Amino acid sequence: MQGYRIGKFTLNQVTLIGWVAAEPKVRDLPSGAKVATLRVATDRYYKKNGELQKAADFHSVVSFLQHDIERIRNLHPGDFVYVLGSLRTRTWQDDRGATRFAAEVVADKVRVLGTKAEPSGKAAATPEVAPEEVTPAEVNDLDFLL
Repeated sequence: MQGYRIGKFTLNQVTLIGWVAAEPKVRDLPSGAKVATLRVATDRYYKKNGELQKAADFHSVVSFLQHDIERIRNLHPGDFVYVLGSLRTRTWQDDRGATRFAAEVVADKVRVLGTKAEPSGKAAATPEVAPEEVTPAEVNDLDFLL
């Protein structure tokens, strides 16, 4: 891989396309602001003993943006969503004094790509990826990021 000098700039950007995994929650903060929390499930493929395996990853998403909070409030498990944001980590002390840690995607944009049940009553089509379409990225395929 060819070396590139990027300079002082860094990038913290997360893009998720997946399914709502649990009922979203909207709550009021002591400051009066609202925050929406959402769990998004994405698929991950890997090989084990030569066989293609599929696993789910679950991501915590939070939004403080009013227009997205209203959108998130109307989501339901099984809805298909697009999330753009950044990864944030936080630590806190729980009631027992133990240090807790969380990694969350702070959303800049949440869009609904499909709902579990369309207005016509028919279930939305679930996009599927055929196992032969899944190939790991080569290092050279990532050059566009630099």
